[in-house]
Amino acid sequence: MQSETDILQDEAKVLRRRLQAMKLACKNSNETIKTLNQEIKEADASLCSRRERLSELSIDADTAVLSSNNAAQLLIRDLLSNDSGLIVDTRSVDSCSKELAALRSQILHAQEDQVRQINAFQIALPSADDVNKEISRLESVAISPEALMDMALVQELEILCEKLALGDADDGRKILRSLIEEGEEVSVVDEAIGDVRTLLERAWLADQVAILRTQGEIMATTIAEFEEKLIPPMKELYQNLALSDSRVHEAEALISALIEEVEEIVDDVQEVKNASTKFSNGESSSTEDAVLESQVKELIVRLNKHRSSDGASLVLLDKNDIILHLQRTEDRLQCAMAKEMEWTTSLPEKLNEVTHGHSTLLSAVYNNSAVNTSPPFNVSPQIAHLAQEAGQRAAVLGSDIDRFTKENPLDERKEQKLKAFVDKWTNTR
Repeated sequence: MQSETDILQDEAKVLRRRLQAMKLACKNSNETIKTLNQEIKEADASLCSRRERLSELSIDADTAVLSSNNAAQLLIRDLLSNDSGLIVDTRSVDSCSKELAALRSQILHAQEDQVRQINAFQIALPSADDVNKEISRLESVAISPEALMDMALVQELEILCEKLALGDADDGRKILRSLIEEGEEVSVVDEAIGDVRTLLERAWLADQVAILRTQGEIMATTIAEFEEKLIPPMKELYQNLALSDSRVHEAEALISALIEEVEEIVDDVQEVKNASTKFSNGESSSTEDAVLESQVKELIVRLNKHRSSDGASLVLLDKNDIILHLQRTEDRLQCAMAKEMEWTTSLPEKLNEVTHGHSTLLSAVYNNSAVNTSPPFNVSPQIAHLAQEAGQRAAVLGSDIDRFTKENPLDERKEQKLKAFVDKWTNTR
């Protein structure tokens, strides 16, 4: 009879443990469902926020593209307009170049004409060899200075006679008066005048000096005309072209950057369109299903640690295994709930069966027992030994706690909580 009681008590303990396990499994399942629902809500909220962010980014991209397009059109219009000051007009550059070329040609032609005249005059002059030959010829004649003076005097007298013969009395008086005045003047005769070589060399050198001076004046005039008329407009044209070139390079850089940004935007838009197409075709939903499947699998593996050891091994290879595991969990939950209801319903009958038929034995036991502490009402030796060990361990824990509090002082709040915890477990033991 005692063995049947022990068996029933053991079965009751097993059923209680199973009931607790079922409740724990039910609780874990509910937590799993809540977690899945929460994750689904978070995923939906994240998806909505991402869609809103995508819409905002799309609007910002459209605005940026529109403003960039307008700025590029204004820049191109300014570059192409004739009255724009950003770059130099090609036609004005061509006309200015032609004018500068014509002015340069005019200056050079004038200089070349003067040089040709000088060259012609220089060619007409005798060379150094010709002068030396003439000097040699004149020196070979060997005419004395007195003879030359006589010849010059005779020639002068012949000229005066011709003038007197052709003129009237007044002219004759003037000529005679001039002769008298010239005769009164003292003339200084240079001895070097009669040197033929010296005279010819001086004359030839004077001609060469005059030619060089004329060439220098022509060169100076040409340089002055270049500096005054040609170089200033050329400098201005160069500065305008340099400024225009820098602006053109800047415009090209901006246009290149704009083209790259537009291409990136086009690529992003194409990716979004492809993603939308994939989403409409079910590819996006399959991706979300895969993510949800991995999350559910991770959650099942994490919650599997709370299962009883008598359960089947966990095998999750694909989506079907996960669905099968969830179905089995649901089945176990329903079965546990049914068994709980059945056990709760049949428990009074089983207790009556335990107590039925033992009234005579129990009456005899109660009648023969001196007090309630006598066998079989006192605790078993195993329970007494367990209580003794628990008391010893509680004492050891108390001493460890005292030592720990001395080594690590606690504040008043933590000390109260620790004291309440120790008192609770000491009273329980």
